[in-house]
Amino acid sequence: MEVPTSKRPLVPNKEGVDLSREILKAAFAARPSELVLETRSKKGGQHSFRLTPDIAHLIVECLSKVARGSEVRVLEVPKEVSTHEAAELLNVSRTHLIGLLNKGVMSFRLVGSHRRIALSELLAYKEKTEGRQKAALDAIAAEAQELKLYE
Repeated sequence: MEVPTSKRPLVPNKEGVDLSREILKAAFAARPSELVLETRSKKGGQHSFRLTPDIAHLIVECLSKVARGSEVRVLEVPKEVSTHEAAELLNVSRTHLIGLLNKGVMSFRLVGSHRRIALSELLAYKEKTEGRQKAALDAIAAEAQELKLYE
């Protein structure tokens, strides 16, 4: 079932802010191991659903933003991105990214003549690369301290 979405963010009123705070307070007061969503229809039907941890986290994150009075909007993230979008995300040139793809660093698929990269694979590559960069910078900083370059 496709639920209609709004292009405008939810701008919480005082009632929404207060209700969000109350829900968060109740949810964390008992330190629940799970969150449950209960629904009731106008005809009296009732259903209860145990939320998965990732869905519960998303709901709690939205509620906490509303409780602060922030505007909230849920955006759908695409499963695949273009080479232009991927290059922007990695902060590299498109040419460099295409070189990485041609070397097999990340897999991609062709849609006509256009390459599409799975966002999950791109984010995993970015995380791995940032980890290596941090380790290299830490090693350089440790060596500089050892050589007493920082005094």
